[in-house]
Amino acid sequence: MTIAIAELYVHGASTRKVTSIVEEICGLEVTSTQISRAAAELDEHPLCHR
Repeated sequence: MTIAIAELYVHGASTRKVTSIVEEICGLEVTSTQISRAAAELDEHPLCHR
C-alpha cells in the first residue's frame, strides 16, 4: 500500500483523493492525517521528490 500512496503522492494527488482511493481499493479506513504522515516520510526519502 505504501507504494500506491507514493505513486499517487508523486503525481500530485491531494490527501483527500489519496484517502478516498485507498478506502475504495483496499477497503481500509484511513485518515488524512495518516496519509499526510506517509507523505512526510516519503519527502524524507532521497528518491521520492515531487
